Amino acid sequence: MIKFLPSVEKHIYIITDSRLYNSEEMLKPHTYRPVFLDNMDEAIKSGKNIILMLYNPALAFFTQEFVTMVDEKTNDKVVCVSFFHDDVDSSLFQVEGIKNMLDFKFVIIKSMLSFPFIKKITVPFNFKVSIKYLTDLFNELIT
Repeated sequence: MIKFLPSVEKHIYIITDSRLYNSEEMLKPHTYRPVFLDNMDEAIKSGKNIILMLYNPALAFFTQEFVTMVDEKTNDKVVCVSFFHDDVDSSLFQVEGIKNMLDFKFVIIKSMLSFPFIKKITVPFNFKVSIKYLTDLFNELIT
């Protein structure tokens, strides 16, 4: 898990709605989209600058639609970033139900290739994301 400094944590809204991570719900776009949009609306109304969510292809698809809409209708810039630990650190992780973390990581990154708007960032184990790091990253990604 990527760690954030407390100065960053206060700017994060975490989407925890289990329906967005349920594989059966992902197959129902007519109900999944409204749940996604309700969660995004709630996140935006929170006033936080960072929206944190887990990855899955359905969520990425609707996030891509959302990012496109924001780009077309506002002057706001949305940057989607996925943090990964380097392979050495990843190989040391033990997660119940996952036999080989590197294979699991490969499958996720391979899936993300369908969504080039998601920038993949590798960080060392125990790296703590700071405001300066995020600001520099944001500036790098939007130029």
